[in-house]
Amino acid sequence: MNKGLRRLLLVIWVVAGIYAGWQGIQKNTVSLDSLLGFCTAAEGRTISGWYEGKDTVIARIEKSGAISGTYRFRTVKKSVMYNIRGMAAGDTYTYMLRDKKDAYTGELLSQELVVLDFNNHFRKEKKVFTLTPEENHTFGWINASGDTITLISTDKNETQAIRSSYEFGAVLDDTLSLKNTRTYPLKTGEGVYKAMGNSTNLVYISDSGKVYFANEETVYEVYPARTLETLMYPTFIAYAESGYIYLGEHESGDISRLNLTDGSEETLLGGSSPFGGSSVYTPRDIVSMSMSGLNTFTALVKNGQDTGFHFLVSEDGNGTVLNSLRYGAVALIWFILKQWLVYAAIALVAVLMMSVFSSAIRGGHTIMERLLSATVPLLALTMILFGYISFQYYGGAIDENFEKQVMDEGNMLAALFGQESFQEIEYPYDYSTEAYRYLSQQLATRELYTRVLYYESGQIYVGVDKNSPCFYPGEILMNLPAEDLYKRAALTGESVNGVIEDQQGRRLVCITPVGGLSGETVYLLETGVYTANVSAYTANYVKDFAVVCAAFLVIVLVMLMVLFYRILAPIGEIKREMQLFADGDRSIRIRSTSEDELTGITQVFNKMADDINVQIVSLERLSETYYHFVPPSMIGLLGQDNLASLTLGSSVKGNFAVMNVRLYPEESLSIEQKESLMNRFFSTVNRFAKQSEIVSIIDDANLQSIMLICKEGAEAAATAALTILARIDAENRLYGADGQLDVAFVVDQTDVFFGICGDEERYIPVVLAPEFEKILEHTEFLRSMGSRFLMTEEAGEKLGSAARYARRYVGRLKTEELDIGFVDMYDEKGADEVRVMKQSQHAFDKAMELYEKGFYYEAKNLYARVLRENPGDMAAKYYIFRCEALQAEEQ
Repeated sequence: MNKGLRRLLLVIWVVAGIYAGWQGIQKNTVSLDSLLGFCTAAEGRTISGWYEGKDTVIARIEKSGAISGTYRFRTVKKSVMYNIRGMAAGDTYTYMLRDKKDAYTGELLSQELVVLDFNNHFRKEKKVFTLTPEENHTFGWINASGDTITLISTDKNETQAIRSSYEFGAVLDDTLSLKNTRTYPLKTGEGVYKAMGNSTNLVYISDSGKVYFANEETVYEVYPARTLETLMYPTFIAYAESGYIYLGEHESGDISRLNLTDGSEETLLGGSSPFGGSSVYTPRDIVSMSMSGLNTFTALVKNGQDTGFHFLVSEDGNGTVLNSLRYGAVALIWFILKQWLVYAAIALVAVLMMSVFSSAIRGGHTIMERLLSATVPLLALTMILFGYISFQYYGGAIDENFEKQVMDEGNMLAALFGQESFQEIEYPYDYSTEAYRYLSQQLATRELYTRVLYYESGQIYVGVDKNSPCFYPGEILMNLPAEDLYKRAALTGESVNGVIEDQQGRRLVCITPVGGLSGETVYLLETGVYTANVSAYTANYVKDFAVVCAAFLVIVLVMLMVLFYRILAPIGEIKREMQLFADGDRSIRIRSTSEDELTGITQVFNKMADDINVQIVSLERLSETYYHFVPPSMIGLLGQDNLASLTLGSSVKGNFAVMNVRLYPEESLSIEQKESLMNRFFSTVNRFAKQSEIVSIIDDANLQSIMLICKEGAEAAATAALTILARIDAENRLYGADGQLDVAFVVDQTDVFFGICGDEERYIPVVLAPEFEKILEHTEFLRSMGSRFLMTEEAGEKLGSAARYARRYVGRLKTEELDIGFVDMYDEKGADEVRVMKQSQHAFDKAMELYEKGFYYEAKNLYARVLRENPGDMAAKYYIFRCEALQAEEQ
């Protein structure tokens, strides 16, 4: 990777880090303007849920507003949408009831109970149970007390409720055990907004704002939804004790203790009194509330100044106001690091792809590869850009189509019902009228999600909605962005399009105002389609476009390959013929029938081929001449492959088997006879040395001494020497007395320097073996042994089995600088002579032992015995004279 590319990556990573940090800071704070629900937990904590991008987040919130644990799941997976129905906090775990719906129609498919463990740092999801309620029943509410979970379901017409109690982990660690089930009658036509258990009974708020108390036999009203003149309904109910509940009244704000037996009330806190340790908020500001005691609760309150939602958290009367929620430092760092790694990885992949693209263009093995490497990515990039631009237009068209669909539906319903229909159900005492039931049934059967709200005196109220109570303030939906859409439609008197994301999912909506003048009631008809439908259309477009693009690229690629092949085929033929020329066929000449640039190339090649042929002939003759003086084996020993690569100072150092063979011609021979002997001598030695891959070097100017370097070791040297001697003996039989080759081999294993010396004008191969050269200076001693093949003891130790060669120890050469033992390799002698030497070798070895110990008299007698057995043993003769001389010195 070059320096410029590294700098570019560094800049990209820094920018990615800055952008990831900015994103982390932006997402570190969670607004309370759009919540999916909440419940109070132990130690002043709150469990809350909200949407974050494509995920639904369930979080545990500390009293300070810090998020101490989160559980995330994808809101829409393929064709399934998950919506939160309710949450409850037990002593150990948190429980969430969620709906599993068709992402396109909102039809309920099944329900799940999710058990969460926020104390687990790595896996918050403890267990997920698929719920199976009674036939035609749907779970709508969840409560938890200790380890007991209470689920309440109603039938389709809300005439009967079933309360089921479970224990999690009572039998096994991750099992859900049913404790008991109770069935209660419901007030016909009233519906259920919120429900909870009280002892063995059921308490619930109806859709019209009444509080009903039911045992397993009867149901009766314990709190009226209204008087004749005042609109009254409960904001919340909470368990107080058996037979009593806490109740918050919306209009007055009073918090009372309601007796479920006789309906009597005891006001505990006035609506205008500060509560929960807060001097800013009063019970009248409550939008929704979850409480475990009168002084321990979490309330969602409306801020009168910024019109936003705040959490009021009270623990034993100590209150804290939370304007927003925030992630901890660890979560923030993890988010930034994760985003940074993602952006850096994307940047790295992009840069590497560009680098590969550039390298493929510049360094492709073939022109075809380079052309395709340049063309295909550009085509793909073009298709991506074209697809992106097309998608922008097509995506806009899809959005417009769905916006028109929901707008047309809204206009049709506005025309169908009219202002008078809505006016008939404006007040709660008309909740159960025929008009309300008709509108509710009609809206429930529409293919699109539909509901009615109304705007009056600056406030939004719920009208007809199967999921929310009638005539409650729109704030109970806990979604301020949706309220802004409603108010904009009410104030402008025109239909408004937008996106609402609430407990029912994410929808593309149209808010259609129906009737009303400035200052009067405006009815708002909401029609919406789930955005999963839009995404499905878009996904189909992307999939079809990708398939078409892939097919297009394959077709274009095949066409380009055919086209490029036709264009490049002559180049391939030129390359083939040039390769034949390079392989040695110098007769190759290229013919071209085209009239393009290739014709010029072929003409240049043909001219170059003619010139090359002339040069090659000349070079071959010159090379043959050079190799007469410097053989290839010598060049190979220096680690080179041709003569031109040799330089002054080229050398090899190592421990090799080095061998000297010397010719001893008769002094009486003429110069011509000596020349003939030397030529035969060199030819024989050099020929067999080449066969054994031994490098031969002339050791003197008169060609009587040759130095041989054997890279394969002493074993190969011995084999080569014996072979050469056998060949010389065979040739000597063909010549007379004047034509005999008298040679002697000396072999040593020693440090050798072999290299090129001289000057810039002349290179001379030189072998330097200092110890071996000192041995060769003692020619008289070596010749006195009468052996044609002497080997030093060090070289002899490198040989294989001792029985393989006929050899004997013949003494030591001792000087001030040398102390080297020699072995006579007498395998080179005739068969009879070898037999005789083997017979006498025991006596010879014993004589050598006595001689080296200084027993010269005894040694001389044994040498004499050897000489009697083998009169031609020159070594025995030499040592007889040496023993006599040494005896004389001793006397």
